[in-house]
Amino acid sequence: EAIDLRVSLESCLAKLSNLERIVLLRSLVNGENLRELASDLGRSVSSLYVTVFRARRKLARCLQESGIDHANA
Repeated sequence: EAIDLRVSLESCLAKLSNLERIVLLRSLVNGENLRELASDLGRSVSSLYVTVFRARRKLARCLQESGIDHANA
C-alpha cells in the first residue's frame, strides 16, 4: 500500500505546474518560509499563498481520484 501511495503521489505531483510543485514541496516538505520563497522566485507572498492553496487542492483531488483517501494516507 505504501508503494501505491508513493506512485500515486509522484503521478499527481507531476500533474502540477512547475511553480505549484516547487512552492508546495519547498514550503510544506522542506518547511521554507513563503516570504523567502517569494523573494527567491520573484513573486509576491500573496500569490504564493494562492499557489499553495491551489496546488494542495489539485493534489488532494488527484489523490482522491487515484483512490487514495488523505485521512488514511
